[in-house]
Amino acid sequence: MSTTTSNTKNSKAITATHEAETGSKLTRPKLTKRAQLVKLVSTNNGAELAQLSEKLGWQPHTTRAVIAHSGVSAHLFRQHAPTC
Repeated sequence: MSTTTSNTKNSKAITATHEAETGSKLTRPKLTKRAQLVKLVSTNNGAELAQLSEKLGWQPHTTRAVIAHSGVSAHLFRQHAPTC
């Protein structure tokens, strides 16, 4: 049996056990809005303000404020800083 098949079976068994014990399904944690923002702008082409606002459901001024004040811009400058 391959490792992937074994992991899939274990994952299904854990999920079934959790559902039987608690009556609720296991769910993945949602990405925070900040994490979504970092993911969107971390692509090679980046993203435009209108695109970010639309995907996050924010007004443009809110999107700009989060970029400016939450450290997202510092994260981007570290990733995409020009090399000399």
